[in-house]
Amino acid sequence: MVENRNGILDALEGGISRLKIDFDRFFNGALPLPPEEQRKRVKRLIREARSHRLPTFADRFHLNTLEARFNTLSELFNRKLRDMETVGTVPSARTEKRPTFPAGGLVVGSSPDLSSVTSLYNELYNTAGRQAKTDFDSFHNYLRQQINALRKRTGCEKVRFRVSSANGKPTLKAKPLNTAGVDQELP
Repeated sequence: MVENRNGILDALEGGISRLKIDFDRFFNGALPLPPEEQRKRVKRLIREARSHRLPTFADRFHLNTLEARFNTLSELFNRKLRDMETVGTVPSARTEKRPTFPAGGLVVGSSPDLSSVTSLYNELYNTAGRQAKTDFDSFHNYLRQQINALRKRTGCEKVRFRVSSANGKPTLKAKPLNTAGVDQELP
């Protein structure tokens, strides 16, 4: 068990972040089973933190905020899982093969398909244990906005996305393609 009061809150915050990433990975098909073990660990940390007498109001407020974040995340997860079960598709039951990320990048049209977005997301955030800065849905919306902005600015049909390394950190690069599928220069 965690001895330090601040250590408990830090461990709880880290556990909730990992749980959110695992939920996103499960719903995108990268994890075969829901992250129930991680959820149980977070619940145990919440109970442990509640049993300690937190000395300051700030610590108690932080614990309440983390607990609310966990409850919201759990409710969202349960809702998505219920929706998937009523439709009849469960990520672990999917049979399609996940595309691997090609070295030259992925080419997407005006509306990126889910498998391409998943490949980009996984390549950008799930390599080398890097924690995601955003959830999958926000990333998908961001890609759509970038594609629309590039298409409006350059008149391109498609956009090539690739992950490159800048200062040791993976970054997402976009390049417009003309109708023949050749890279075109940005104005």
